[in-house]
Amino acid sequence: ELSEMRTLDPPAAVASSIVSATIAASAAPRSAAWYATTETSSCLAARRWSAIFASSLSPKLSGIVLPKYDSLDQLAQVYGALKQQGLAHLALIAGLETALGVMRVEQILRAPIAAAYFGAEDFIADMGGERTEEGLEVLYARSRVVLAARVAGIQALDQVVVNFHDDQRFVREATQARQLGYTGKLCIHPAQVPLTQQVFS
Repeated sequence: ELSEMRTLDPPAAVASSIVSATIAASAAPRSAAWYATTETSSCLAARRWSAIFASSLSPKLSGIVLPKYDSLDQLAQVYGALKQQGLAHLALIAGLETALGVMRVEQILRAPIAAAYFGAEDFIADMGGERTEEGLEVLYARSRVVLAARVAGIQALDQVVVNFHDDQRFVREATQARQLGYTGKLCIHPAQVPLTQQVFS
């Protein structure tokens, strides 16, 4: 499946950032719109999420991306608000990209989450570590996320390659991801999509 996360425009106070990226996996391409926001704090009441979704979401969306996911409270608040808005059919993709999220991954990956991705850049920043081209600093977390996703029966999407000019690194990382058991890879540039399809097809 090929899905495009198009930049939407919710109020600035609602979302601290909007992700615009592409998810590529092994099936035939299709176009879809995804809503992504880093504002996933469990302190947000369901009624506030409901108001956010009422003003920002459309039933035509394919799903919601929850970056920096680390607690079942987040899932309950967001899914509860989706149900209130009649949008419970939207797929949920959870981002495991904090130390706490990775530590809790076996407990928090559950329905209605449809897929999860590992976010190496934010994870290593949260750890206070340094990102390297070899990637050994994130291998444990990367492996733990794909293992938990497999046990939970959901798709696992691998980390981004920030330098979208480096095709060699992208193919190398995608090959490693497939060997680990990932079913797709996050892309931040259209040029990375055919490379992902090449590896995961």
